[in-house]
Amino acid sequence: MARRRRHLLTPLVERVFRTRTVHDARRIVRAIQLLLSFGLLIVLPNLLLAMFALSSIQSQSSSLEAELAPRTSGVIDQVLDREREFFDDFEEQVRRRLTRNVKPVTGLDELSPHLLAAFVIDPDGRLVEPYDVPVPQERIDETPAYAQAWRRGVAAELAGRHEEAWEAFDVAIALTTSRRLKAQARLAAARSAVVLGDEDAYADVIGEYGFVRDPRGFRIGDLARLNQAEHKASESPDNVQGLRELAEFLIDDARWTLLEGGEPTIARYALNRLEELQQAGARDIEADWIDRARRRLDRRDAQLFRSGQLLEEVTDLATSPPNSEDGWVYRPAPTSRTLWAIRNTGTSVVLYAFDKDEILADLRRTATRIVAPDPDLVASVGRIDQPMGPASFRQSFDRMPMDAIQVAAANPERLEQERTNRTFLYFGIILLVLATSVVGILVTVRTVSRELEAARVKTDFAANVSHELRSPITQIRLKGEALQLDLCYDEADQKAHYDAIVREAERLSRLVDNVLDFAAIERGAKKYTLRPEDMTSLIRSSIEADRARMEANGIVIEVNVPDDLPVVWMDREAMSQVLINLLSNAAKYGADGKWVGVSARADNRSMEVRVADRGMGISTEDQKRVFEDFFRSSDPAVRKRKGTGIGLTIVRYIVEAHGGTIAVESAPGQGATFVINLPLQPPDGAGA
Repeated sequence: MARRRRHLLTPLVERVFRTRTVHDARRIVRAIQLLLSFGLLIVLPNLLLAMFALSSIQSQSSSLEAELAPRTSGVIDQVLDREREFFDDFEEQVRRRLTRNVKPVTGLDELSPHLLAAFVIDPDGRLVEPYDVPVPQERIDETPAYAQAWRRGVAAELAGRHEEAWEAFDVAIALTTSRRLKAQARLAAARSAVVLGDEDAYADVIGEYGFVRDPRGFRIGDLARLNQAEHKASESPDNVQGLRELAEFLIDDARWTLLEGGEPTIARYALNRLEELQQAGARDIEADWIDRARRRLDRRDAQLFRSGQLLEEVTDLATSPPNSEDGWVYRPAPTSRTLWAIRNTGTSVVLYAFDKDEILADLRRTATRIVAPDPDLVASVGRIDQPMGPASFRQSFDRMPMDAIQVAAANPERLEQERTNRTFLYFGIILLVLATSVVGILVTVRTVSRELEAARVKTDFAANVSHELRSPITQIRLKGEALQLDLCYDEADQKAHYDAIVREAERLSRLVDNVLDFAAIERGAKKYTLRPEDMTSLIRSSIEADRARMEANGIVIEVNVPDDLPVVWMDREAMSQVLINLLSNAAKYGADGKWVGVSARADNRSMEVRVADRGMGISTEDQKRVFEDFFRSSDPAVRKRKGTGIGLTIVRYIVEAHGGTIAVESAPGQGATFVINLPLQPPDGAGA
C-alpha cells in the first residue's frame, strides 16, 4: 500500500515541481508521508487529548466572580457587623439613660465620638432640650434724649462720680420705652448703686430683667451676676466664689440659646478673670479646675455652634417627625452629610445628629484593615450610586441605605490571568504524560520565550529611543517655528530660542552617538585610540557641555578637581562621552536633590573620578544590573523619567576598554555615586 501510494503521489509532485528530479520528488513524498504519519499518529491524538483535557479543566474551573464571592462576602459581612455594632451600642446606651431618667442629650462623647448634637422635641414640636430657640427681639429705638443721658452716665462712671452716673442712668431709664434699653440702663445704674452701698441693686436687676438681652446679645442676668462677682473680687482678691459659681452655672447648668454666643462668652470671661486672680496669688482657685472648666466650655461651645447650624433641619423634623414608636428611625439629611437618629419616647422625640462622613470614614478604615491581608481585594465605602467595576460586590448599610460597602478585585485582569495560567499549567501537566511531544513542546516554548523576550527588549528599546528623540526634535521644531513666524518678544527672547535649539541639537547628537556607539559595541567594531590626556580639562569641559541644562533645572554643580592631576592614557572623545552620560544620569535621576558633585583624585597607580547626586538612589537589587544592556529599573519613580537603558552599558564598555573599572555606591533615597578607576600606566604599544 505504501508503494502504491508513493506511485500515485509521485506523478502529482513531478507535475508540480517540474524542475525537480524524480529522486527529489520521492524525497518530498516521503517527507509528506512522515508528516502525515506524525500528524495522524501523534499530533491528532495529542490535540484530541488536549481538547478533552482543556474542556474538562474549564468545566471544573470556577469563574473569577465565583472565586472571589466567599472572600468578598466575608469582608462585607464584617463591615456590616461593624456598622450594626456601632449603632446597636449607641441605641443601648440611650435606652439605659432613658431607663435611669438621665437626660439623653448630655455627655454626647460618651454615646458616640461621631455625634454632632442632640435635641429633645415635645409632642407639640417645640425644642425642649438642651437649648432655647432664639426668639425675635424687639427693635431698639434709641431716642436722642436717651443717648445723651446714657453718654453722660458712662462718662460720670468712668470718672468715678457714681452718684452722678446713677442719676444719669435713672434719667435714661425714664426716657425710653424699649425694654432692652431699660435693662441696659438699669444694669449700669446698679453698678453705681453697688459702689454707693446698695448691695441689693444687682438682685433687683436680675429679678426684673434677668432674661432680657442687651443690644449686644448678652443676657442682663448673666452680666449682673458677673458684675456682682467682679465687685466682690475687687474688694477682696480672695473672694472668688461668685466668679467660680457663675462660671460653673454657665458651663454646666445654664440653658444656652441657639445662634447666640453671649453665655459662652461670659463664661470664658469669668474663667479668664479667675485665671488672672489665681496668677496674682488668690486662694481657692486651682489651675487644674480652670483647665477642666475651659475644656468643658469648649466642648459645649462647639456643640452649640454645630447645633445652630442644624437648627433648620431640627425645625423641619419637629414639624413632621417620623413615626418611631416601634424603634429607631434613621434619616439622612437632604442638604447636608448629617444622619439623624430619631427615637420617640412617648412623651417626647429625641433627635441625634451624626456626622455621616466620620461614620463612613470609620467603616472605610475597618474595611481597609480587613482586606489588607488579601492583596486580591480592595474595599470602598461611599454613595450607593457609585459605578461598579468588574468583579464587584456591593451591599448597602442597614442604617444608611444611601451608602454601601463595595468589595472588588484589586486587579481583575491579573486574577483572570492567574486563573488562565493555572488552567494552562494543569493542561501542561496532562500533556507531560505524552512523552513523545514533551521535549518538542518544551524546546519550542523556551525558544519562543527567548525570542519574545528579545523582541520585547528591542521593542522597549525602540520605544524609549523614540521618546528620547521626540523630545529634542519637538523642542527644536517649536523654537524654529517660533523664530520662523517671528513670535519672539525681543532679541533676548530670540537668543534664548537659538540657545535652546543648539542645546537640544547637542542633546540629540549625544543620543544618536550613544545609539551608534552601542550598535558598534554590539558588532564588536568599536575601537579606541589611547593617548596621554589631561583629565582636569576633560572633566571641566564635560561639565560645561551640560552645565546650562542642569542649572536651568535648578541643579547646583559642585566640582572638586585638582589642577595638578597626572595625565591618563585615554581616548578623549570616548571618556568625555562617559562623563557626559554620568552627568546626564545624575541630573535626570538626582533632580530632586538639586545637586551634582564631581570630584577626582589620583595616587601613584590609578586615578579615581566620582560623579555623585542626592536624588532617589538605586536599590541593592538594581545595582547588580544597572550596567546591563537595556536595563531599566521597575521602580515607578525611575520609569517616569525617560531613558534608553544603554547609557551605563556604554559607560561600562568604554571604561573597561581603557583597562579601568566602574562601580556604583548608593542607597534608596540617599543619592548615587558612580566611581571610575583608571590606570595611570600606558598600555602596551602606542595605543589600543
